[in-house]
Amino acid sequence: MADHEGERRSLERERELYLRLLELSGEDDISRFLTDALALIVETSGATRGYIELYDPADRSDEPRWWLAEGFTDTELAAAREYLSSRIIAKALASGELVESASAVHDLRYADLESVQRNDIRGVLCARIGRDEPIGVLYLEGADAAFGEADRRRCLAFARYVGPFAVRVVARHRACVGGDPTLPLRAKLAVDLLVGRSSAIAEILEKIIEWADDDVPVLLQGPHGVGKDLIGAMLHANGGRRGGPFVRVSCAGLEVPELERALLGDAVHGGGAVARAEGGVLFLEHLHEVPQQFQPALAELLEVGRYRAGGFGRSRRADVRVIASTELDLGRLARGDAFDPGLARALAARTLVVPPLTARLDDISPLAQHFCARTCDRDSLPPLRLSGGALRILEAQEWPGNARELEGVVARATRLVASRGGSIVEAQHLFPDDLDGVPEDDLTWQEATRRFQRRFLIKVLYECDWSIIKVAKRLGVARSHVYNLIQSFGLQRTGSGS
Repeated sequence: MADHEGERRSLERERELYLRLLELSGEDDISRFLTDALALIVETSGATRGYIELYDPADRSDEPRWWLAEGFTDTELAAAREYLSSRIIAKALASGELVESASAVHDLRYADLESVQRNDIRGVLCARIGRDEPIGVLYLEGADAAFGEADRRRCLAFARYVGPFAVRVVARHRACVGGDPTLPLRAKLAVDLLVGRSSAIAEILEKIIEWADDDVPVLLQGPHGVGKDLIGAMLHANGGRRGGPFVRVSCAGLEVPELERALLGDAVHGGGAVARAEGGVLFLEHLHEVPQQFQPALAELLEVGRYRAGGFGRSRRADVRVIASTELDLGRLARGDAFDPGLARALAARTLVVPPLTARLDDISPLAQHFCARTCDRDSLPPLRLSGGALRILEAQEWPGNARELEGVVARATRLVASRGGSIVEAQHLFPDDLDGVPEDDLTWQEATRRFQRRFLIKVLYECDWSIIKVAKRLGVARSHVYNLIQSFGLQRTGSGS
């Protein structure tokens, strides 16, 4: 009975290992994949130190392309890699079998290796990653005694499971490096503020390169939080007026007298934003909120480059380039007599539509990583990173607030993990689990969506008797995504679905 129970627990641990590796398989960043994978096997095997290396199948070199160690100092690692590559790894690669030693320091096979004796290396396990063709190697060291049978099984299971995942990660890495359409465009820019690798970002960069050096007015159209201000700043920083000022004015909520004073100035307050932007760029935010009575004055500024200080007297020449942003389609507003046709026409030639984040899924992961790093830098926190599962969950969410909302979620989770002394932001840190008692009126869109998703997932899990295959089919998603959601919501099977 005891043996049967032990076998059952062993199979459950192996299944858990597989599920956690399955989560990592969504990674397209090899460094994160190696870090998470090595931490997982070191944790579950009871090893004190570990080393993993991967080879690029497209590279004919015998040297590993990527490698990572845990628990080694730099000096120890240099010595370890020397004896590993010459003996232990070489044997594991050649035989494809598990290489082990109960105590390497007493093992005659390594008696001539000074580093083994000097570092008093005891229990050792080394397994080849890749069944038919080796794609990597895993090496583990124990503390004072040999690894047990359960540890050996776990090491072999890890090597068996991680092999296909490693192949996918390497392939995706190669595709990203060779297929990022933004890379050649970024090389042409002096200042690059946009984060992302989608085709939409590539199109925006193309327009920045094409439009930066002339003075034709530009309209940036897109929903709140997509980064229109960054695009405006890049047009200025990469253009012929980069040596001049960049003056931002928000038109939101301003009545005609306030807007006139802010832009054109008056006798009491002096010159306005147009005068301050002389020789540079005037960036007008929320242009659709400009009162219609004032729109002809802006049309004159854009069409003939002149304005009247204080709204009266002789017109003056304006040596500025105007870049404006809006959340609405100005052409459609003009056709409905809700916007000045002359102003809409002056901006129509150079209109750049910035798509929402939901149309740029390839940008979510790099943006999230950027926001995590920026939060650490701004708040003087130790370096943190997002796990593969956290990134997959972020990619699965809707972001009505776009990049700005994403930044808020990632920044909050980063500070939470740092306050607890952690180093990795996991899926459960991104969204609170204790929302059931919060009134709906107090929930954000994201929180309300998460509450519905959690309740609906629980309902479907119990209707399908927690069969992940059935749940995935019912929801129309991949099984790996179901596992990610279960982990994100911190769900565990209990007696009922209540």
